[in-house]
This record gives sequence, C-alpha cells and structure tokens, in this order.
Amino acid sequence: MSDNEYLNAARIQTLQRLSDEIVKNDKMTEDAIETYFERQIEWSYKTFGPSLRTKGIVQHIRKELLEIEAEPHDLSEWIDVVILAMDGFWRHGGRVDDLMPRLLAKQRKNMARKWPSWWLLSEDTAIEHDRSEEVPTDHATALAAIPRCVKCGKWMSEHWDYPDRCEGFEL
Repeated sequence: MSDNEYLNAARIQTLQRLSDEIVKNDKMTEDAIETYFERQIEWSYKTFGPSLRTKGIVQHIRKELLEIEAEPHDLSEWIDVVILAMDGFWRHGGRVDDLMPRLLAKQRKNMARKWPSWWLLSEDTAIEHDRSEEVPTDHATALAAIPRCVKCGKWMSEHWDYPDRCEGFEL
C-alpha cells in the first residue's frame, strides 16, 4: 500500500469514527424520518424562505456531487445530497407524509423494471433500466398528469406558502 493510499484509508476511518460518535451522541438519531423531515422543513423555510429555489438547489447538488467525486467515502457529502433532494421535494409540493410512500413506490417501480447485467458494464458507467418497452409520453400528456389544486387551480408547486397550503389541494 502506498503512502497516499494508507493516508486516504486512515482519513476515511477517522471520518467514519467521528461520524459514528456524532450519531451515537445525538439524541435526535432515534427520530422517525417523518419527525426529522418536519424539523428540516421548518428550519429550511425559516432559513431560506418559502420560494421554490429550484436553480439554487440544483446548483448546490452539483457542487456536492463534485465533492463526492473528490472524496467518495465521505458519507457527509452523500447526506448533503439527500438533504438537498428532500428540500427540493417539499418546496415542489411534497409533504412529510408523502415521503415514505413515494420512496416505497419508486423502489417497487425500480425493482419491477428490467436492468442490464451490471457485471458487463464498467463501474464508472451509469446503469439505466431497459426503456425498450416503455410508451413515450408527449409533453401535453405529461403536463396533464401534474396535480392541480381543485380549489384555486394552481399547480401543486405554486403553493409556496408552506405549511399553510390551500385546503382545496387534492392529488
């Protein structure tokens, strides 16, 4: 093992040990994902305001991805991406009680898809599911599938005043 590899391995172990200590000492680690998400939304709303912030969130995710490429074993960078994705989720209409059902639905969908043999691809290649049997969706059909509020007609993402959304909103 070269000096650089040894130092990198030692750094990874140190970062993991520190992360484990923080998690062990943090009383909030026993929270359910919903409790965590409620607290995160409240903090994010107060800190960054109610707007969608789409471009800013995407820009920040790109920055975090560069950090992951530089230090892929730094788990805190992966968590940064998760937090930013969750921030985008609530800012674009996702609710606390939506998160787990949507994660599970997406997991079921992915598990039901056809995937190529991973061992035939490079580790550095994105693995995409087989789209050969999918029916292409045109733009108008896709737009029609986006939920609108039955009370005011706004798109789901236009309800910026979280948590006081229009009570007429229905999926």
